[in-house]
Amino acid sequence: MNALTELVVAARGGNVEAYGRLVEATQTMAYAVAVSVLRDSATAQDAVQQAYLRAFRRLVDLQEPATFAGWLRRIVITSSLNMRRSRRRTFLRLDDVVEVPILDEAETRWSEAQRLRLSNALL
Repeated sequence: MNALTELVVAARGGNVEAYGRLVEATQTMAYAVAVSVLRDSATAQDAVQQAYLRAFRRLVDLQEPATFAGWLRRIVITSSLNMRRSRRRTFLRLDDVVEVPILDEAETRWSEAQRLRLSNALL
């Protein structure tokens, strides 16, 4: 059994120190993967931290301890993609937005024309 596999087995048994050594052994790889997805070092650090927390909680789900590095890499990619999606913004120029209908106090339901204008504005 190689050293990384031994650390995984120990960490699965509840040895937090062993998990810390796993983090030390794999942090360069994890950070490089996150940076390649996110293209931002600060956000990549957050994604890696989130990935290590998720991996620690799910370590018992890892079927084969020898596959830890690849398993962790997949978790880092997923965490990075989720972080990138959560930070995505869509900007519209004010000139591009059609007049969006609103209900006033006298109206209780949308008319068909208002619904159409609203759906066009949202699309």
